[in-house]
Amino acid sequence: MPLGFLDLKRLRIAPAWSKKEFEGLKTPNEYVWRNWREWWGQMNHPSRPPGPRFRYFTVSRPLHLLTDACLAWQPGYTRRVSTIGPARRSNRRRRSRCGRTWFTVLLIVAALAFSQTSLQAGDRTFLGLSLGSSNPPAFWEGPTDNRLFPRPKGVVKAIMLFARFPDAELEEPTEDLFKRLVPEGQAFFKRASYGAMTLAVDVRHRWIPMDHASTSGRYDCHQWATHKTYIAEVVRKTAAEVDYSKYQIVYIVGSKNKGTPDSPTWLASRGTGVQAGRAEVLHAVTFGNDIRNPNWGWQTLAHETGHVFGLPDLYSYRPPTRRYKDYHRHVGFWDLMGFQAPGCEYLAWHKYKLGWLSDENVTVATKSTSTILTPIDEVRGVKAVVVPIGKKEAYVVEVRSRDGPLKSRYGVLCYRVSLTLGTGEGPIQIIPAKPDDGDPELEKRFVTLYHALFFDGPVVIDATHGIKLEIYGREDRGYRISVAR
Repeated sequence: MPLGFLDLKRLRIAPAWSKKEFEGLKTPNEYVWRNWREWWGQMNHPSRPPGPRFRYFTVSRPLHLLTDACLAWQPGYTRRVSTIGPARRSNRRRRSRCGRTWFTVLLIVAALAFSQTSLQAGDRTFLGLSLGSSNPPAFWEGPTDNRLFPRPKGVVKAIMLFARFPDAELEEPTEDLFKRLVPEGQAFFKRASYGAMTLAVDVRHRWIPMDHASTSGRYDCHQWATHKTYIAEVVRKTAAEVDYSKYQIVYIVGSKNKGTPDSPTWLASRGTGVQAGRAEVLHAVTFGNDIRNPNWGWQTLAHETGHVFGLPDLYSYRPPTRRYKDYHRHVGFWDLMGFQAPGCEYLAWHKYKLGWLSDENVTVATKSTSTILTPIDEVRGVKAVVVPIGKKEAYVVEVRSRDGPLKSRYGVLCYRVSLTLGTGEGPIQIIPAKPDDGDPELEKRFVTLYHALFFDGPVVIDATHGIKLEIYGREDRGYRISVAR
């Protein structure tokens, strides 16, 4: 029974129904109905002492009936129902009521505990930041909702299929596309997760003919419903040969054609996905023409699979200009959810969000401290220092290499994280050591923020919040970071 019906000060229940409503009560269990009739008869019996009978009534009897309603569904449970009106109670009946009384007490305690937990939901924190009590967006920088997104731990199974549209522009071997996307993508997840996750991808090397042209509008991948139509047709045509209950992700590679220029992710909650027999497809990626870009092969698979795991886009949906570098002004190539450059990696914040880093790998500096950071690509050690700014933002520092593991000098990367901004709004923003200098070679490879690393001296001096982050010295390939606040 909802707590809204309880008057906790009197431990009584305010009446919410009339006799007429009781008489019309319909339940799937005749036993429950007979108990309500018994209780109503006892409440109205002439032998009951005079006084206000219906303004309040004691909490025990209705909750005993609720307990009986729960127990009545259990196999073998029986209970004698007395006639309407007061009845003599045997010792056996007293013992039965005693047991129900304890069960009732447990129900009340559980309800109060749940209510208290709900009231304190706003006190939850994530890396020193307050989560609040409001419903966050699905894609944000707070904790991942694993009721919607699969957990990237252990073996994550996927199936890769190939869809050919009538307006396909060329013939391509499916083996070549598979090799372009999968092997390096699998190696990336194995390395980035420190061995915590393995991406296992099965494949069907044949082209599945689609019923309509890619430009017909029936398969528009930027609309949830038409994107679902695309996925549903492929699933329907392969249901006889694929057991979709074995897979958490469905990858569909489209032929090269005008109607599928990019590679979006499609997600659904339970009950709204694509039915495949007894299975339901909830997470899918449809790969388009962009995977044929020289720099966008396995990186596209890693980026879109990041969405499947709940990571937001870090490039800008609304850049100030149409220049390509302005789309990537927030994080550049420093995270795969931004620009997908060769050698790019997930930020330490995202690795913690995905569950690949633990509390032992992250220092939350709520007061002055000093910490040794090790490079993000090493298995052991502290990977990030998080310095909260108020309740919803934080500075984060980690040790990175611009060109990838062991390929260039390691430095300290600093960025600011916000829990108030969603996907495409800049929830993470890099704080560069130096601005871009227009180097044509570096801009060709990295687009922007290629001078972001700090190698010595102050990293952040925030007088407003009284925070100073500084590189105190080198430690092998890592750095000692000093936080003063």
